[in-house]
Amino acid sequence: MNPCPCGYLTDPEHDCHCHPSEIIRYQKRASGPLLDRIDLHLEVPRVKFEKLESEELAENSQTIRQRIQLARNIQSQRFLNDKIIDNSEMSPEQIRKYWSDG
Repeated sequence: MNPCPCGYLTDPEHDCHCHPSEIIRYQKRASGPLLDRIDLHLEVPRVKFEKLESEELAENSQTIRQRIQLARNIQSQRFLNDKIIDNSEMSPEQIRKYWSDG
């Protein structure tokens, strides 16, 4: 959803002229129960038309698939003795074990 009624609240190239109360009212339109089911919230910047129109080749599906398979293989090896399959199943203890700051 847009961050405000005009859509320019976080846009670096356009000024948002929405009043703060309009922004709050607009953002409250998304229901709490719906938002409670969304674990990840990201801000996605506007893509310029020129980039969308570009004929530059993007990464193909096979290359993406290979990269994903490599990541899944790494996870399988990491969790070989942990009785889990992927990162989403990790316990807090496993997070500390595999991703410590030290």
